[in-house]
Amino acid sequence: MTDHQDTAALNFLRCRGRRQTVYPQPRAHSAQIVLLTPRHPALSEIHVPP
Repeated sequence: MTDHQDTAALNFLRCRGRRQTVYPQPRAHSAQIVLLTPRHPALSEIHVPP
């Protein structure tokens, strides 16, 4: 989990195959983003855009 404004952390995690599952609301001042590993069981249960 990381803050939506922490682009360095987001890029690091995405480059290592993590998939974003929680998206912040527009104009959110502070929002958490959840990224899961590619084999996480929850990815088969939820819709995750590519």
